[in-house]
Amino acid sequence: MVNVLVWILTLLGCAMANAQPLNDPTAPRQPVKQVETKTQVVVAKPRLQSILVQNDHRSAVINNQNVGVGDRVDGYRVTRITANYVLLQGKGGTIRLSLFNADFIK
Repeated sequence: MVNVLVWILTLLGCAMANAQPLNDPTAPRQPVKQVETKTQVVVAKPRLQSILVQNDHRSAVINNQNVGVGDRVDGYRVTRITANYVLLQGKGGTIRLSLFNADFIK
């Protein structure tokens, strides 16, 4: 009998040790400290999907748009189309888009 009583008291003691204090739902809320966060805008560069070069006609598909030299796509102007790459001119400078990674071609 004493063993059972000791066992029950031990279980109750463990449960009470793990118990968390209850919050009063009617108590005024504590002020929340405002934390400033900085957001970074990541601009993805245009994605070259294909290049077509036939005689005097050169075009490319960039971000699902068929473009030629002089056309605009996502704020960039297409300045050159070759069989291997496309050059785009924008506010941030010139971007060279290639169909294949340079390491792959080696």
